[in-house]
Amino acid sequence: MCQNFGNLAGCLSGWQNNMKASNFWKTLKKPIIGLAPMDGVTDGAMREITDIYGRPDVIFTEFVPVMAIKKGIVKVLHALKRHQTKTPLVAQFFGNDPDAFYQSVFVAAELGFSGVDINMGCPARSVAQRGGGAGLIKNPKLAQQIIIACKKAAKDWKEGRKINQIGLSHDILNFIQLFSQQILSVISFPQVLATNNVDCVLVGSLSQLPPVANRKIPISVKTRIGYDKPITEKWIGQLLEVKPDAITVHGRTLKQLYYGKADWEEIAKAAKLAKKA
Repeated sequence: MCQNFGNLAGCLSGWQNNMKASNFWKTLKKPIIGLAPMDGVTDGAMREITDIYGRPDVIFTEFVPVMAIKKGIVKVLHALKRHQTKTPLVAQFFGNDPDAFYQSVFVAAELGFSGVDINMGCPARSVAQRGGGAGLIKNPKLAQQIIIACKKAAKDWKEGRKINQIGLSHDILNFIQLFSQQILSVISFPQVLATNNVDCVLVGSLSQLPPVANRKIPISVKTRIGYDKPITEKWIGQLLEVKPDAITVHGRTLKQLYYGKADWEEIAKAAKLAKKA
């Protein structure tokens, strides 16, 4: 399988100028069609191919555990490998620690992502039973604290607080340093595919990454309509109190997992609330 190799796939040139506006969500045309965050399904190479040939309006990474970033586990950052594009790229994180989310927003901002998405919808037992993902539906105060922490991080980063001032490990900082200063190889997928050789990787241009301009990146939330039953109006209302920049709603409860039909009436309730906010 053709893959993008290097410490981080892609570069910012041609993309950064398009991302000067702080909240890209306000500029996307409706309906918004995006590549969803799907852990174990997508990766950097798939996102790039989908971007080139599917042309989504926005692209999400697979979710990354904030506690792993806080603990200095560098390997989780490989999920944040990305490519050169003008399409908004959003880094998604999960967990239940507001301080770890604060640090993770800095990481995403330093790596040049267009926004950060908070996963409050994953139904996996290993995530939800530990208070992350859809488990946050049962803890709305903590969910609000996480959104507030992320928004504060975005504001602090824009105003010039340095990433080496927030308690991240040297390993995490070194990874970011490699991304921001190292000359990286950029794969040209059309050339790779044209070779008809799945083991072939063609290296494209070599480029020095430009510095990332400080900007206030938007904070969004992905969630569900409830834990074991729909509580859309109450739950979405609680999220809207702390003003995330966008909310994506999966029309099932955690209990439903991915079975049964999505409840579009509940999704409509969420949309109605958001329009009034």
